[in-house]
Amino acid sequence: MINHLRRIMILKVSSDLSKMLQEEITDEEIDILTKQTEKLEASEIRRWLDIFINSQNYIKRAAIVTLPLELAVLEALP
Repeated sequence: MINHLRRIMILKVSSDLSKMLQEEITDEEIDILTKQTEKLEASEIRRWLDIFINSQNYIKRAAIVTLPLELAVLEALP
């Protein structure tokens, strides 16, 4: 999830950066991400990244490993 959001953020900053992503994903995946980028504001992407990065830190200490991610999904909802 974090890497997916990272890629969306990169494309949101500049579509010229898609060349950088070509080393990681296919052109078809870049097209899909570009369409997703059009629907999101940069502030929303940043907020989601913060939420999921924080949840990743909690996973290491959680008694129920999936719980931090589940809570992050709920927090990310509008």
